[in-house]
Amino acid sequence: MASESESESLSEFSRFVIAHTQNTGLALGQIPHPTTGETAVNLRMARRMIDQLAMLREKTANNLDAPETQVLALGLDNLEKLYSQVEQSQARPAEEPALLTEQEEEEL
Repeated sequence: MASESESESLSEFSRFVIAHTQNTGLALGQIPHPTTGETAVNLRMARRMIDQLAMLREKTANNLDAPETQVLALGLDNLEKLYSQVEQSQARPAEEPALLTEQEEEEL
């Protein structure tokens, strides 16, 4: 978490990007819901939010200062990687149940 002086030095744009990144982390199940404490994955929402940040990067090209550019680039890079990981884990079939031993079969 940023200290108070670091927080004060962030531009409003950087704060917006960080908030959007955190909300995307929530949609990817990486951050617990502030009210319920539960995590849930919503890939559709996460993809939309990542695409919005990508659009913002495109529309603000050459209009941001270096720290703003870095916050946006790092946030997008991390979210894209995380999205791929979560998407792959969601696509995997559930583990096959372990085979019963002979003794367990006899008990049935």
